[in-house]
Amino acid sequence: MIPTIKIDITQALAKLKRVESRSEDLPWNQAGEILKQSMQSNFDVGGRYSTPGSIKGGSTKWRPRKKSVAWRILKKSGRFQKSFYYTALGDGVKVGTKGIKYNAAQNFGRPEINLVARPSVVVQSVDLKKINKVFKKHVRK
Repeated sequence: MIPTIKIDITQALAKLKRVESRSEDLPWNQAGEILKQSMQSNFDVGGRYSTPGSIKGGSTKWRPRKKSVAWRILKKSGRFQKSFYYTALGDGVKVGTKGIKYNAAQNFGRPEINLVARPSVVVQSVDLKKINKVFKKHVRK
């Protein structure tokens, strides 16, 4: 005769249900704030990007300006750095800039007017790890 083993999985199913419900309400506001701060930090250090046109962060600094002036690159008024915002969506977060007409030109460059790219809309891997940690903590509650 083969022995019968009975396993009660009700507790495991209850835990899975809790994890599932927690994953439907992820903390997108926290993720947005981390992304916004990451992009604002790019101004403080003079750029942190991998390659122009990519949102991947890195260690490349912005090319210095030709003229010697008292303020750091893209920091004269601070408007561009302060223009970053985020909007939490049901299934993600939207991050961008508002109120600055020249943001795309600065971020991607404009060769026709000799404006080099100074990517600021980039995210560092350390910040993506922070977001991952926030999500894991949220789901495990």
